[in-house]
Amino acid sequence: MAKFRSEEFARSRALHIEYDWQPQQGFIRTLLADRYLPDWSVDWPKGTEINAVYSIGDEQEWTQRLDISSAASITGLFDLPDEEMNSLSGWVASESTPHQ
Repeated sequence: MAKFRSEEFARSRALHIEYDWQPQQGFIRTLLADRYLPDWSVDWPKGTEINAVYSIGDEQEWTQRLDISSAASITGLFDLPDEEMNSLSGWVASESTPHQ
């Protein structure tokens, strides 16, 4: 899969089927950092389409890439998840990587 798409895509698919991507490291799926992700419900503008490109990580860090298409302004779209996360107890914003 990595040859045709990307390593991130292959790792993401492996995690979702609970495949041990690196057997020498003692893989236990339920210990990965995404277990801390809250159930959240962003009120996206009507017509917004979201495609999950990959969702990967380890015990300490989790990264997701989403391709989002919408007629709404890009600034407004980036504010929506921030507002949702800020409304959740126990979550604090941190510096993010640049949007590409």
